[in-house]
Amino acid sequence: MDNDDITLPADTLAILNEFLAERTQREHEEEQRMINKTGKDAHFEEDWQLSQFWYSEKTKQDIGGAVAKIVEEHNASDFRIALLSCPSLYATVKDVHEQVNIFEYDQRFAAYGTDFVHYDFNEVSADYLVEYHKCYDLIIADPPFLSEECMT
Repeated sequence: MDNDDITLPADTLAILNEFLAERTQREHEEEQRMINKTGKDAHFEEDWQLSQFWYSEKTKQDIGGAVAKIVEEHNASDFRIALLSCPSLYATVKDVHEQVNIFEYDQRFAAYGTDFVHYDFNEVSADYLVEYHKCYDLIIADPPFLSEECMT
């Protein structure tokens, strides 16, 4: 038994190879988006290893509507919005208001250019990202994990 090679049936192997080819293509496309900084129209797949779960279109539109109402009520051209660990809201919120920063651990979102700020909730020093302290009028946060160390 120790010397037997493990093999997959041909149809299973074909399905596996198709999946791997699609994943390789997706990864290549995402890499190109990062390199080319394609902006708010860049589309990325969820990365479950980073506890990323995208909002439905309806949820994004509902949140976008709420953001539009808040921005309109404040009627300030310098109104600033921060998205903390909720990258799937970026395009929707950016359509509503221009001044948006996305704070995210996943470097793929560097495709959003200067709106992207690398953020790691494990970094706890007082001066971490100090240049962004007290800069925002609206912060939308969706922590990646529902754990005490992530929520505090």
